[in-house]
Amino acid sequence: MRKRSISIISLKGGVGKTTTASNIAYLLAHHFNHRALIIDGNLSAPGVGIHFGIANPQKGRTTHDIIKDHKKVPHAIHRYDMLHVIPAALNNEQVNPILLPAIIKKLKQHYDIVIVDSAPSFSYEFVSSLKSADSCIIVTTPDYSSITNVLQTIKLADKSGAHILGIIVNKKSKYKKELSEKEISSITGKRILGTVRTDKNMIKALSETMPLAKYKPKSKASKDLRKISELLSRIN
Repeated sequence: MRKRSISIISLKGGVGKTTTASNIAYLLAHHFNHRALIIDGNLSAPGVGIHFGIANPQKGRTTHDIIKDHKKVPHAIHRYDMLHVIPAALNNEQVNPILLPAIIKKLKQHYDIVIVDSAPSFSYEFVSSLKSADSCIIVTTPDYSSITNVLQTIKLADKSGAHILGIIVNKKSKYKKELSEKEISSITGKRILGTVRTDKNMIKALSETMPLAKYKPKSKASKDLRKISELLSRIN
């Protein structure tokens, strides 16, 4: 199996990027037997840790710490079931995100897959997340406002030389005016990797500080995320 790194990206907040990244990482490790790591590349507004019961990471055990001193990598890794997690610090400490790609390149040697959760805005953090990975996945919701942001994200990814694996459509409801997978693919010119339906259990899982795929593995959104994770497990 080729060792890979994938950045989960979006230029718009609120589309469920971090929730999607966290669940995919958990599923790849827990259900598809990948040696997997998720790292929080959103250094200014981190959110990965809370999905794995790490509300306030200890000093010395965060993305910020390994950027300052790469020798701290082994200590920064948290274990959550079969998944490894490196959360970012909540103190908004200033570090240079441009150093992150070199660290992830070394980390990748020890894993089948490294998932990088990026910042939801155009910044050095966003660019660093793109350059940290072999490919990226864009998360969006099925509305025109979000798709406009997807088009901008694609332009920035292309400019950075990033390979876009495809798009995950999140928070899909039964509202008739939402864009279909076919429409989104036509507008963006990108493959739709899957759609995740709106699920009230998402909020409940977050309140329990765990991935939905663990909290309610048979919920509709969990099933959708599992299909997407299975697809990613087969893409080499």
